[in-house]
Amino acid sequence: MAAAAAAVVAGEVTLAPAPASSPSSMQQTILSLASDCDSGCAQTVADRLTAAGCTRVRQFRSLGMVAAHCPTDASSSGGGGGAAGVGGMGAATASDEADGGGGQDWTTIPGVDAWEPDEGVTAATPVASTERTAVSAATRPYLWGRDRINQARLPLDRRIDTSRCYPRAGAGVHVFVLDTGCAWDHAEFSHLTRARHMAVVPAPGSDFPSGYDDNGHGTHVAGTVAGKTAGVAPDVYMTCVKVLRGDGNGTLADVVAGFDLATEWTINNPSVPVLLSVSLGAKRPDTSRGRGGRRPIDMAERAAIAAVSSGAVIVAAAGNSNEDACDYTPASDPHVIAVGNANRRDDLHKSSNWGRCVDVAAPGDRILSADATSMPDGLVAHTGTSMAAPHVTGLAALVLAETNGGRRLLDSAAVVSALTSPGGVRVGGSPMAWLDQETCDMSEK
Repeated sequence: MAAAAAAVVAGEVTLAPAPASSPSSMQQTILSLASDCDSGCAQTVADRLTAAGCTRVRQFRSLGMVAAHCPTDASSSGGGGGAAGVGGMGAATASDEADGGGGQDWTTIPGVDAWEPDEGVTAATPVASTERTAVSAATRPYLWGRDRINQARLPLDRRIDTSRCYPRAGAGVHVFVLDTGCAWDHAEFSHLTRARHMAVVPAPGSDFPSGYDDNGHGTHVAGTVAGKTAGVAPDVYMTCVKVLRGDGNGTLADVVAGFDLATEWTINNPSVPVLLSVSLGAKRPDTSRGRGGRRPIDMAERAAIAAVSSGAVIVAAAGNSNEDACDYTPASDPHVIAVGNANRRDDLHKSSNWGRCVDVAAPGDRILSADATSMPDGLVAHTGTSMAAPHVTGLAALVLAETNGGRRLLDSAAVVSALTSPGGVRVGGSPMAWLDQETCDMSEK
């Protein structure tokens, strides 16, 4: 199976309000198309946008969405766009007082169901850690996160092996990592690159010259999923999709482009289990409040729903704002597996988001993994839900690889059921994710 081309994405990020601009400037806009808008309809929408003065029109056909840079005097009012925060690290919010009067209403174009102005994306660094010095993977450092995920409860037994029950180690499962990109030449990925099981590409239509990680966050996330030392499921196929710049900033349009790439690949490869590891998120717009006669639309959620509908399973960071995870997208979507950050005492980390939208908890405190700043083989400790989520992605890959090619479990509820147990440990009200290494029972632990 050939690895899909993709770009790597950064984990903890925050969508901040776009700076004020003059009437003559251009603003990126995200449009959602009607369910009956086929490829011809989508092309007509793109042509109408171009005729209205919009540039850089991008069609996301597998999602039924479009992005374009449009004149602000035509699109700066009317749609209403909620601010978003990727990874939920103290996400900023766009003003709820945005005026909706005047300006172009893009829903007048046949086939356009809704639209929102794209908000700027700002990466938030993982929670501060006291373990800042890189350690060489060659020293085989203790990985407490991998230790915790293969046992029902504490104390930790210092055994991290999962090969007895999950000998395929994720083989046959394709994981897309949407983040800041990946440092493919880090020693943690040598087994994947040697086998051509790793692709690192920029989000389609973005300005990124490549998918290489110039931040570090995406490499850390990918290392926890599939690193040869730190990785939970080292034999997966991996595509890193870069959706954020090296300074951690970016656009929702590039994140949507990453979703579109993964969704299209899933549709074209129906027999392959596909996981999206999304250690990013956005402050969810208050869709109950209208602005200028319209209610804001959660475009990140719409993209996630389309990806899930194609057969992919999405694992997302719940966020690091010590707030209700239901206020963040895509973690708030019931079809997405939202992950909270558990520490070594099975307590919820003080920074982690919480609440009924958190499906599971996983190790996320001072997690050692690869980092683009620790070349060629260093492991660095970071803390956050961005570190917890890839543990769950890796666990899901282990299960999917052992169960009829994984398609039988390609449903978020079934995956959560396989990774948790009734009456098991709960962290901040959410079940701890783990896999049984004694009975090898993937259904009734």
